[in-house]
Amino acid sequence: MERTFIGQFNRRITLSYNDETTSSTGAVNNVLVEIGVVSAKYMDKSGTMEQEEKLLHTNTREYLIRYRKDVWAQRNELTITDNGVNYRVYHTAEMDRNKFLKLTATVYE
Repeated sequence: MERTFIGQFNRRITLSYNDETTSSTGAVNNVLVEIGVVSAKYMDKSGTMEQEEKLLHTNTREYLIRYRKDVWAQRNELTITDNGVNYRVYHTAEMDRNKFLKLTATVYE
């Protein structure tokens, strides 16, 4: 991994996860619970893919954030909000001996 400097964390993103709550009538509601707003290093990995004879544009991004235990605990259910767009995190990796977390997220357009 290339060395990361503090000045490269120039993107503010909101981390959240889906939580199911039950109302008093027994209805199940999905609620987006915010973990926090963090600084991140942004890396674009966009491309295209073909699925069932349709051409889809995948907007894939990688974010590098400082290691946080609460983010690592919710790693399979994370959603990143960046500039009003919600990205679903499908891979989370610990980097550089638990100094950073690399979050790989995507949205199909």
